[in-house]
Amino acid sequence: MKSALFFLSLLFLTLTFGCEDDDPVVFPPEDNAFSIEAESFATFNAYLILDDGPNFTDQYGFAFLAGELREDNVNGSSMSTDGTYGSIAWVRNSPGTVASEQAVAVLPGIHTLYDESLAFTAVTNFTDTYNFGGKTWGNPDINAGDLIEIGQTGNGTLTINSITIDYVLRTGTVDLSYTFTDGNRTVNGTYTGSFGIINEF
Repeated sequence: MKSALFFLSLLFLTLTFGCEDDDPVVFPPEDNAFSIEAESFATFNAYLILDDGPNFTDQYGFAFLAGELREDNVNGSSMSTDGTYGSIAWVRNSPGTVASEQAVAVLPGIHTLYDESLAFTAVTNFTDTYNFGGKTWGNPDINAGDLIEIGQTGNGTLTINSITIDYVLRTGTVDLSYTFTDGNRTVNGTYTGSFGIINEF
């Protein structure tokens, strides 16, 4: 009992006097989540986004969502309305095109993120909604105040530690982390697990 009281007293003193008010506070993301300042957003699903051709743009994106993503020939890509936030890390290998989606290099290493990389939160409305598979799908109506995009003033990197891709089954596994800023706010994210493949841009 005495050791527990001593530990609690030591913890209190450390928390009270151990750091100054102006010390920067860094909040690492939880596993399979991204963080913005002190808030963390769990991402249950990941998708590798590739061009749908026939001229395949030499770039790719990883989308990390609370909800799900799907595509079809009528609606294009759509997000399930049970998700209200997500992030997309875009990598542009080159400004040109390649012969196939398999020729887009998605490899381990550190990659510079393209200016369209973004994170969005607090989606309350979806447009062009439809029902499929017992869920409602649509395009998230993203409020500008709840959007962080690299744009012209930010930067970022995607670090792929390991990746496998099955282009036939349209799935894969990945272990990665990413970070980017719009010049004001910073997004830090991690994802380890399976992903689906979406062709839509």
